Amino acid sequence: MAAPRPIIELIFPGRTACRYLKEGEEDYLKRLSRFAAVTMKPVKAGRSTDGSNASIITAESRQLLNKIPPNHLLIALDPAGREMDSPEFAQILGRARDEGRGISFVIGGHLGLGAEVREKADRLLAISRMTFTHEMARMILLEQIYRGFSILSGTDYHK
Repeated sequence: MAAPRPIIELIFPGRTACRYLKEGEEDYLKRLSRFAAVTMKPVKAGRSTDGSNASIITAESRQLLNKIPPNHLLIALDPAGREMDSPEFAQILGRARDEGRGISFVIGGHLGLGAEVREKADRLLAISRMTFTHEMARMILLEQIYRGFSILSGTDYHK
């Protein structure tokens, strides 16, 4: 019996404004379509209610959490998260797929994620110790999801 087709969501504030990153996202979404149903779920970028960054992070965190379906594995991208190699990441994708669980990846805006999101996450993932824009992080994550499914399916992409 074939493994169920996984549902993967990337949930994040704002939109991808940079043309070449948008084209990269579209390319990886197209490639991923053979492995999983992947959707991008942007929320409105937070606005300060009191002139502080904390109110922006709080507003974004609430919106992000409201977009996560029940029973999805919640993976939050965070600099304090665990770094892993691509085969380890592929195992997470494969386990969720085999259990019939969707995966929601949450990526914070330019100010990062609120504590509430990090606390509710099943896993904190760091894509690198380096800092990337939140737009670049989305494309890097899409590439790694594609690489992970390529590893699981035994294609030559990872070799």
